[in-house]
Amino acid sequence: MTSRYGNVLVSATSGGTLSGSVVSWSIASLAAGASGSVTLTVRVNSPLANGTIITNGTYSIVSNETTVVAGPTVTTTVTSAPILTVASTDAPDPVAAGANLTYTLSYSNSAAPTPPAW
Repeated sequence: MTSRYGNVLVSATSGGTLSGSVVSWSIASLAAGASGSVTLTVRVNSPLANGTIITNGTYSIVSNETTVVAGPTVTTTVTSAPILTVASTDAPDPVAAGANLTYTLSYSNSAAPTPPAW
């Protein structure tokens, strides 16, 4: 499954199968009062702008016994901003007039790592 944001199908539970850009499940009969669920997992493209909204508005139940039943739109927001820090130290401290003073700049990005490509 691929979208304009590069979401790629990672897995689909209960025998979900991918055909083109559609994942389908064949669900056996469902008795009155019964319920169930299936899971679809996609990998979101990276890099992707922080705050991008991913929308899933096209999912439905197709049955021989009823008309198509569409689900409500679901959205999620992408967080991808780096978490940067920077610090400085100096040595020696104190320093004598005419001596060299060395500054060391340390930096890091503590954002979650990008998942590996599948």
